[in-house]
Amino acid sequence: MDDLSLPPKVLQAMQKITITTSITSVLEMSVSELVKTTKLSEHEVKILQKAVSEKAVRPKFVTAYDLYLNRRKLSFGSPILDQHLCGGIMSEGITEIYGESACGKTQFCLQLCLTVQLPLKLGGLEGGAVYICTEDKFPAKRLEQMKPHFKQQYLEFLGNTNVGDNIYVKHVIDVNGLFDILDNKIPALMTHAKVCLVVIDSIAALFRVEYSMNEMYERAQVLNRIGARLAQLSHRNNMPVVCVNQVTAVFNKSLGERKCKIHDYVKPCLGKTWSDWVTVRMMLLRSTSASQAGNEWAMKEVNEPERELVVIFSRTGDSPLDKVMKACRYTVDASGVHGVLVNDAIDITYCKCSHG
Repeated sequence: MDDLSLPPKVLQAMQKITITTSITSVLEMSVSELVKTTKLSEHEVKILQKAVSEKAVRPKFVTAYDLYLNRRKLSFGSPILDQHLCGGIMSEGITEIYGESACGKTQFCLQLCLTVQLPLKLGGLEGGAVYICTEDKFPAKRLEQMKPHFKQQYLEFLGNTNVGDNIYVKHVIDVNGLFDILDNKIPALMTHAKVCLVVIDSIAALFRVEYSMNEMYERAQVLNRIGARLAQLSHRNNMPVVCVNQVTAVFNKSLGERKCKIHDYVKPCLGKTWSDWVTVRMMLLRSTSASQAGNEWAMKEVNEPERELVVIFSRTGDSPLDKVMKACRYTVDASGVHGVLVNDAIDITYCKCSHG
């Protein structure tokens, strides 16, 4: 009813009455019943009925231009990383970040929880973040280390804002707890706080011990329910959902096998059921780089504390093909995650990862 274009007197009358002021209730009542209930004149009641009927039959479509305007991006806070990802993370859909331990997955999530609070013109979404922990405790000490650098960089736009107050943390230990957060706690939080980002760190931890090998069907059903909930949450509120995932080794690849793609040696957990819900999948690699000696590929450790981000796939339709399966180097320091500019992008299509 609040969305209807009505005279102030009619709106005030509808706010005072005790009946449920919904479209259905108004359409079900006659003119005389509405006059008696609302204390409005017959003319004013007819204005109300006309506005309600138009609202009820109005098709709920969006224009192509509206969709274009809603395709906002959430910045990583690093121009090099944003350029590699065509502006950052899409505001709709599920973005998965996976990789080995200590490759910087949580660091990316913490930085996104900070950048989401920035103004739109700086790549933020002007809102807070919900951080759902499923295994380790929330890295509060690390966040406190990053906050002063972030505040100093954006002091003009943040002022005296305590960016930690806009990050809402919840710990869960099973899928039922996650469903409770997605169905109840986040909607309740959004009634009094502007939430523009949801992070789950990590999604795989909820499925490590709950399901045995003969319960794969039930596991797939639960994964589909979680994927559907996250997709609905993202699309209804036009906000990104970021899920951290772990990796599992692929044992059917020979170490001497050549022309094997890097992501064939390790793969994200949870299989194809979960992958079908992922909009963008990114892989993080630890400090390794590829070098070519003659006709053979070899891996060498680099002295610089650099790591690599690879876009495995993107269903957004705006990632250039030359950036998919190209690595973007980055470093992690006290202030956060930073892209590293190199002369040529590293083609990692055919090389061994550190598991090899």
